[in-house]
Amino acid sequence: MNAIYKEQNAYNLRMLEIFNFNTGKIEQADSWLSQDNETIIKLRYALRANKKAYGCPSCKTGVELKKGKDGNFFFQHNQREEGVKCALIDKLSYTEQRIQLYNASKEAEEHEKLKRFIYDHLKMDPKIIGAPEIEKIVKGKKVLSTWKRPDVSCNYNHQDMVFEIQNSNTGLSDIVARDSFYKKEQVAIVWVFNQFDPLSSDVKLTQADIIYNNPEVNAFVLDQAAMEASKVANRLFLTCHYRVPQVNFDKMTIEISWESSLVALEDLHIDAETFKPYVFPFYRKLNEAKQELAAQIQYEGKRIEKEKTHGRIVAVERFEEARKARLLEEKRKKEAAEKHRKKLAAQRAEAEKRDKKIKQEWMEKAAENRLAKIAQQRQVAQQNRIEADKIENKYPKNFKDLTTAQCVELIFKNKYSRDLLNLNRRILELKQMGFNLPDDILSILEQRQSIAKMEGTFSQTQFQRASGY
Repeated sequence: MNAIYKEQNAYNLRMLEIFNFNTGKIEQADSWLSQDNETIIKLRYALRANKKAYGCPSCKTGVELKKGKDGNFFFQHNQREEGVKCALIDKLSYTEQRIQLYNASKEAEEHEKLKRFIYDHLKMDPKIIGAPEIEKIVKGKKVLSTWKRPDVSCNYNHQDMVFEIQNSNTGLSDIVARDSFYKKEQVAIVWVFNQFDPLSSDVKLTQADIIYNNPEVNAFVLDQAAMEASKVANRLFLTCHYRVPQVNFDKMTIEISWESSLVALEDLHIDAETFKPYVFPFYRKLNEAKQELAAQIQYEGKRIEKEKTHGRIVAVERFEEARKARLLEEKRKKEAAEKHRKKLAAQRAEAEKRDKKIKQEWMEKAAENRLAKIAQQRQVAQQNRIEADKIENKYPKNFKDLTTAQCVELIFKNKYSRDLLNLNRRILELKQMGFNLPDDILSILEQRQSIAKMEGTFSQTQFQRASGY
């Protein structure tokens, strides 16, 4: 078979083609594997319930859907019946193994804890008829030779009910077998998880097998919130995760989101066909949303068509109205143009009058400015004479040409004593005026005994002129 890819291990054999027993034709595996996750999970369940739906193109042995380590689904060859020849499998060397059954798996401590919790809180529920049981064998009434041993069983309000805790790798064969048994016996089966995150991209495959084959895709979890609610109410509460469809009228699509709520047994609805419980009727709400969206699309279509028809009817009226409006607009523009021409003429006359007045005022102002400028020049000349008489202008700028008394007079400038900060500011001011005083001028004057530090406690060093300076 050239179209089938063979791997060395038969349990990892990924088949590119599968045989459809209903049509008798070979189909491409990708036609299924390219579907959405929910569709693939439902097919996986159906394959286990009806093994002759699809099979190997060579030996017609059934196939089932597996999930690889890379997260992708693939079709895998089932174990052949004794004596069946297969061109694919016979060329491979491997040891076929049977998946370990659920009843043979060792229950973990968490499994026992949840089982006991469910039992204890069912006992306290007044609607429980009789007493709940742990691992009591339920014998088949429809098929007498069959039986199952559920984790917890009870009769709630005249409805036989069992609780199966799924927190380990429960085999798909066991899930299908239990669902089928309880359906025939008309016993409601509640699959309970110890944890579940619907938004996780890594939902366990066995959880998906159970959830997507629930009649309304509801998941029941005994998490911390459910335990707290159960303890307060003295009866069993579970957290139910369910999908909610909503119409997005802006995008004209149906958007589906996950929501959750705490539920008691009285909130459960039992599906009449599968005897599986649900709280939120997802598919009924989805159909309602589809009908609502279809009605909206139909309404929008009629509205658009009505608008088009109405548009054709009013087109002529609008054209005539536009023609009349155009004529009125042309008349209005002519009147406005004439009015604007007269306004401009009046503005020009007013502007000439204003310009004449401004020119006269300017000439008068210019005369006043000339007189003011002459007075200012006289004042500046007088000020220059005053400045020339200042000591900064009377004394030479070169330090070597200054006497010690002139240095003291320049720095202290009629101040008897100055603190160090103010003296440094004065020295900087003199340098900016052009005096080339040395940086240590105060030390020089102190050595010449022309200034002296003042005695006492001050925030800054204080200097004063020496006697005779």
